[in-house]
Amino acid sequence: MASKIAQEKENKFFKRWDIIVYAALALVIIALFLIVFIPRSKDQIAAFKMEYNGIEVLEYNFDNDSIRINPEYITFEKESQTVYKITFKESSDADEYNIIKVDLTLRKITCEDANCSLSKDCTHMKISKMGDTIICIPHKLFITPIGQGEIPDPVIG
Repeated sequence: MASKIAQEKENKFFKRWDIIVYAALALVIIALFLIVFIPRSKDQIAAFKMEYNGIEVLEYNFDNDSIRINPEYITFEKESQTVYKITFKESSDADEYNIIKVDLTLRKITCEDANCSLSKDCTHMKISKMGDTIICIPHKLFITPIGQGEIPDPVIG
């Protein structure tokens, strides 16, 4: 009886290899958590551009509040101090349109409304970070962000 009690006292609850396996498992779980939940790109959007059928129709730079538009396709108005409303039409007499809102403080671009013949998928899209894109396939409209290092220098002369 005394030998059985002494033997139980010698048996530890965790053996050395148990602790090593549990520590390795904890490290794997922490690494997976960091990979999944930490954002990949913290680059802020510096500008964005709109292209219709391969033609650049608008480019807006957040840093210096400069805009370049093609008035044949774009009407641009200031809705409030921090929000711009951009209306895209394929031509001045076309019935089809996309309404884009630009929030200057959040640097966020959303497609508010469109009269696409399909399911209006573009109205569910937004751009708030690098890598996001708004695409309206029926209107052949692509809106893409431009990062800090991608803004072309202005052409002078």
